[in-house]
Amino acid sequence: MTFEHVKIGNDIDLYFGDNLEVMRSVKPPIDTLIADHPYKMNTSGGGKFRAERSNLEDITAAGLDGHFDIEVYHYAMKLGCLSLVCFFNWQQEATISAFFNHGHFFRNSLNFWDKTNASPMCNGAYQSHVEYFRHGWREGFRMKNRPLGDMKKVFTSANGKSEFDHPTVKPIDLMCKIVRNASHRGQLVIDPYMGTGSTGVACVQLGRRFVGIEHNRKFFDIAVGRLTEAFEAQQNEKQFYYIDGCDRWLTPIEVRSYKKFDYKLMSEDPDHNTIYRGGVSNASSE
Repeated sequence: MTFEHVKIGNDIDLYFGDNLEVMRSVKPPIDTLIADHPYKMNTSGGGKFRAERSNLEDITAAGLDGHFDIEVYHYAMKLGCLSLVCFFNWQQEATISAFFNHGHFFRNSLNFWDKTNASPMCNGAYQSHVEYFRHGWREGFRMKNRPLGDMKKVFTSANGKSEFDHPTVKPIDLMCKIVRNASHRGQLVIDPYMGTGSTGVACVQLGRRFVGIEHNRKFFDIAVGRLTEAFEAQQNEKQFYYIDGCDRWLTPIEVRSYKKFDYKLMSEDPDHNTIYRGGVSNASSE
């Protein structure tokens, strides 16, 4: 078995190779799996709109439309995975639903990414303006003390053209929401279909350990660059804060998002701080 391993800092491990081969060899102690696996889908049609939208051709060229296999999910459960999130196409709903409702999980939720600028192509059916993702979690995992915005089943945003040359890249804000809901600070998140590394970037920003696996050389190299940049940026923001009533430490990036909840950061102390409404008090690390 051969695969390439790139390590970034202490908490980021990237593998170029087959995902099952890597997982069976390395056997990472998985807490959470988050994946956007290839969909088996029909990319024909589109009528007059197709010439204006190259996304379907890009998906086909990248080989993301002709393969669908969830064996990697079954193996992740054997490795002790407590929380699993996967994106999927409506054509895989029956298979995905059976997997999530077959006794693996304590609870699961069907969620949606609503694209505000989705392709107008309908091909004689409803417009595909939403993308499905399902989250299942075992008894040992608890979703608690999450901002209400994170608990909404629908995430709405534009689907912009990827600057990383990947046809199905997901917005970082969406991946941060998923990482927050599906894992806890310090836990190990694996993405066996890493692509260009959006899940990994969200993990770095939110203080999770990350394992990414990708078999496309072009996408893998882009992911290495993105994760290296994200890691170096995070090293420049070492200060962490704890919001009163929250169950985890937050990075400065996360703290800024809490401004909408009327939390105020009032200290530049390099030590850890506890944030209360209207003020900050010192606290020890977790």
